[in-house]
Amino acid sequence: SNKKNEVFNAYKNTNIFTVSSPFCIPYYCEAIRQPDTVVKALGVSRTDVFFDQNFISKSKEKLLSYFSNFQGKKVILYAPTFRGNSMQEATAPNFLDISFLNKKFSEEYILLLKQHPGIPVTRRQQIPEICKDFAFDVTDVFTISELLVCSDILITDYSSLIFEYSLLERPILLFAPDLDKYNTDRGFFINYFSMVPG
Repeated sequence: SNKKNEVFNAYKNTNIFTVSSPFCIPYYCEAIRQPDTVVKALGVSRTDVFFDQNFISKSKEKLLSYFSNFQGKKVILYAPTFRGNSMQEATAPNFLDISFLNKKFSEEYILLLKQHPGIPVTRRQQIPEICKDFAFDVTDVFTISELLVCSDILITDYSSLIFEYSLLERPILLFAPDLDKYNTDRGFFINYFSMVPG
């Protein structure tokens, strides 16, 4: 459509798009409708902090100061991608049974929810009152990089975070109960089952 062409024309003003690996180049070219001469596999600089001991230490200190009562517990990070076709209509998925996780894991873990920053508070998954000592929405408090280096387990769905988090060699749980609907509504550049790790 003309509207989509206007959006993609903005990419013509960019000289280089950096991607994590040569594997990604054809998919980015398709997504931004640009030739492979402008998409370069130079790595993703945002993952450099995963190996920066100063950043890791400061992130853990920040987490401990925010959750001082929970020292010694492991961290489950739930970071799903948004639902909807634009940020104007974006909502958070509401599938995770926080009450169930609270009953099963609250002795050993805390659950941190990092919802997409573009989703208004009113459209985010809400934490049941009974789980307030176990689960916390930290969307507006921590950056995703801070949370990734501090977490022991990542739960996500279709987010590209799986590739970044895999660098840390920690467990990833893929929770995608609406896979068919998501594939119909938004779709994937790569087959989900062949793309995801594990």
